[in-house]
This record gives sequence, structure tokens and C-alpha cells, in this order.
Amino acid sequence: MMGGAFASSDRIILVRHADAGDRGVYEQPDYLRPLTAKGEQQALAIAEILLAYDPRQIVSSRAKRCLSTVAPLAERLSLEIEEVDELFEGSDPRESWSELLDLVAEGNGTLVACSHGDVIPGIIELLSDGSAPHSKYPKIKKGSMVVLSGVEQSPPDMRFLPAPRA
Repeated sequence: MMGGAFASSDRIILVRHADAGDRGVYEQPDYLRPLTAKGEQQALAIAEILLAYDPRQIVSSRAKRCLSTVAPLAERLSLEIEEVDELFEGSDPRESWSELLDLVAEGNGTLVACSHGDVIPGIIELLSDGSAPHSKYPKIKKGSMVVLSGVEQSPPDMRFLPAPRA
């Protein structure tokens, strides 16, 4: 199912995980790479920013850096973080977007989804239907966010939020 019934308040906020340092120097499996001290500060700031959007659902890649990025928000809202395989690094953006549409259709408002630097730009490019070059959009830096409103329309409205300074 590619989405279902949407409410006018349905919104998806894509969050690229906060700073996690250099994967090249991390010696354990990459999905276990934690946030840096800067990333932990970014995660706190991301939570403050996203509280204004009244999130009702939080989903994330299973990577530790993604889960840690949305953990402060989940704690503030007393929400569980659902791990979603389609948000893991290397996922097909079409599958990621389809899963997000299904999740937001099941929920009751804003969905926050934390993912990676390949998945999020892939979703944005998919939503542009190739009509706009990828270079038209801001670089999705670690800790930055994309607010997608009107997810039932194609393309949804996109608002880019820069990564908070830590």
C-alpha cells in the first residue's frame, strides 16, 4: 500500500543523524558508531526544534547514531522509537518513502524519521520526480532536517532546516 488516508496535519520530518565522527577510524561495525560530543549536543538542539512540530511518532534507522539523535526528542515526548529497516543506510529511497507514507497514514499527525546521508537525499530526489536537479536542494548535512508537509500531494512542500550549532 502506498499510503492511505491522510489528515491535513500529516507531516513527515526527515532528520539526518547528528555528528558521529569519521567512519574510517571507527573499528567496530559502522552501525554501532556513536554520536560525538558535538552530535549529542546537536541531538538535544534537534529535540528542542522539533517539539514545535508536535511529533506523534518517531521512527529511525537501527544505526546507533540515528537512534541517539532522536532519543532526546523521544524522551521529552515519552514516545518509543520504532526501528524501521527501510531507513537504514543503503536502503532504496522508493521503499523508504513508501514505508514512511504507510506509517504516517496509520498515525495521527507528525512523524519524525531519522536516517542517513544517502537515504534522505534519495527521498528528496524521488519526490522531485527528476524535475529538479539534486543540486537545487541544500546539502543534507549531519543534524539537518527536511519538513515535508502535505505528504498526500506530489511533491509535498519541503522546508529545509539547517543543522543546529553545537
